[in-house]
Amino acid sequence: MVTKKSQFQKSSEFYNLIYQNKDSYGEAAYIDKFIKRFKKNTQKILELGCGTGRHLLEMLKLGYKVKGIDISNEMLKLIPKLDGVELECSDIVNFRSDIKFDVITALFHVVSYVNELDSLDNLFRNTKENLNKGGLFIFDIWFSPAVMNIMPSTRVMEVSNNNYEITRLAIPKIDYLKNIIQVDYKFFIFDKINKLNKTFEETHLMRHYSIPEIDSIAKKYGFEKLINEEWLTGNKPSNKTWGIVFIYKNEQ
Repeated sequence: MVTKKSQFQKSSEFYNLIYQNKDSYGEAAYIDKFIKRFKKNTQKILELGCGTGRHLLEMLKLGYKVKGIDISNEMLKLIPKLDGVELECSDIVNFRSDIKFDVITALFHVVSYVNELDSLDNLFRNTKENLNKGGLFIFDIWFSPAVMNIMPSTRVMEVSNNNYEITRLAIPKIDYLKNIIQVDYKFFIFDKINKLNKTFEETHLMRHYSIPEIDSIAKKYGFEKLINEEWLTGNKPSNKTWGIVFIYKNEQ
């Protein structure tokens, strides 16, 4: 679980290269649209599971002060030290802040790294305590109907830059009883500079969630749901929608 130990210990230094084509700017703009719609005058944002800060730094460019927390100190070290950015190594489930935030985000399926319902309950309880009244909690998850319809399959990713050539093999295993996908990653790294090969493996546990599971815990802590849609497109969630976004307002 992400709350106990980072699942990116070995791959963190290659994370930005692996996701070099991910549109972090477009995703940040998508979140910014909701903030301007539902929580005008937002000043400071907390990002749970900020990783290497790809979204965090885009939100900074959009004019927000940002704080990022992540269980991986290796990833946090890759984020440049800039004015308006605060970082802390902590798990997302049990994090309590000394100050409250206008908006809290958990992006790129971070919440799906929370594998148990009691941990998700703790996440919502602590997030509520960290939010101002009227503040927003914005996150996306793997959506159960789509995961079970499309079914995970073995995939190969190949990326490179001036320093490395990387091949990543992702092999999924399905736990139907716990709604968890175990993804076994195999990395093959070629260091172009030193002419060296390196291989390693990582296992990531991802839980897919249904809308009623999320809504029931949110309701328990007095959150009002504002948005529930397909990530980025705005389409209605369906059994073809692997990733969906939730936006809740802290009403109490």
